[in-house]
Amino acid sequence: MINNVMQKLNKKKNGKGGFTVVELCITLALVALLTTMAVSFSVLMNKFTDESKSKYEFLKDSATIEREFTSWVETQEELTLVDSSLSSVSFANETLSLGDKTVKNLDTVSSVSFETNRDITLKGDITLIKCTVLDKNGRFSRTFVVYLRTTKIDITGGTANE
Repeated sequence: MINNVMQKLNKKKNGKGGFTVVELCITLALVALLTTMAVSFSVLMNKFTDESKSKYEFLKDSATIEREFTSWVETQEELTLVDSSLSSVSFANETLSLGDKTVKNLDTVSSVSFETNRDITLKGDITLIKCTVLDKNGRFSRTFVVYLRTTKIDITGGTANE
């Protein structure tokens, strides 16, 4: 056994040993395959990270809209409905207008819609307002519902009674 090892070492010293062309080609092919897999995985992870970040920013903006809208509805003495939508609420240029109050820098949001259906009431004195928020890329949307007492709604001129 020691003789075999010594013979191999002697061959390498004399220049007659080494790797064959086939062994070198297989080694290079394996290195190329592993490099390709590593680069592909890196690109995939960067794409996943970017998408997660944009979804997080959108959810943060839509949560801000929900929080601000809910607190605004609670402070209103009366809301006016025009064609099943709130007349004093609008969204344009990354800014949500809630009567006199504005929420700015909603840069991930493309549209916000508020709607209510007078036919949908709970226990006769609560009306639901549905809000849908869409992101600028069209990949994400979020919907939330706010409820309020029907006595706070003015329907094109007449105040609803309890």
